Amino acid sequence: MANTRNRIISTFIIILSMVLCFGVAANADTQQKLDETKDTLNQLREEQAKQSSELSNMNSQMDTINGRLSDIQNQIEDKQDEILDIISECEKAGNPDMVFEFASTSKVSFPGSGIAALASSEANLADIKKQLTIQTIGHDKINQLRHVRYFKDINGLKAHMMKHAEMLRPKFEATLKVLDEELSGLGIGSWSAPRGGYFISFDAMEGCAKSIVAKCKEAGVTLTGAGATFPYKNDPKDSNIRIAPSFPTAEEMEQAADVFVLCVKLASVEKLLENK
Repeated sequence: MANTRNRIISTFIIILSMVLCFGVAANADTQQKLDETKDTLNQLREEQAKQSSELSNMNSQMDTINGRLSDIQNQIEDKQDEILDIISECEKAGNPDMVFEFASTSKVSFPGSGIAALASSEANLADIKKQLTIQTIGHDKINQLRHVRYFKDINGLKAHMMKHAEMLRPKFEATLKVLDEELSGLGIGSWSAPRGGYFISFDAMEGCAKSIVAKCKEAGVTLTGAGATFPYKNDPKDSNIRIAPSFPTAEEMEQAADVFVLCVKLASVEKLLENK
């Protein structure tokens, strides 16, 4: 009996030891998993803090950009030219049907895929609508909706144009700087300093525009054709050149302007010698 009891006790002790060992191993494995989970959570918290910091920096940058755009908008609005409403003036003068105004977003949203607009008197618009019913089944309403949803209203359009102004201003400034430094006071040319739009209008001496454009082309600078702003491109004085600084970079415009003023001087000297 004693031996049996001793064997039972020994067996019980062995089983108890095994259970205790398994429990210790299980606890160790659980603790390892807990530690790994804590590490993962800490990594996630660090990543979240990093993303929050980056988001905060982005918001700060956006606030700076919006503030800069607001300042630019205020500056531009202060310097904008107020154009007389010619349709209203014609109506006051008793000739409401004299003028048609055409506009397009081709240089505002999508070149070649913008939307067009027409302004005129009520009588003119009614007459044009009759013609349009024959000319087209319907306008591109999807494109019209696209523009309305993007710009929303006139303020959205103005804000978008401020972005255009921000991109274009350095190019215009680079061009005007060279013109001012190289041609001011010489009496061989005058030019506009536009407060809007996409072009600088340059007036050379009479009979020099085509020569200037040709000389620039020989030197590697392609300009809009002389007289491009006149009906049938026929400038009776052969003096006007439209400079378009929008496509090149500011640095390229400065180089192109250097070539342009040199060609202006050469063409002017040739013309003066010819008339002497």
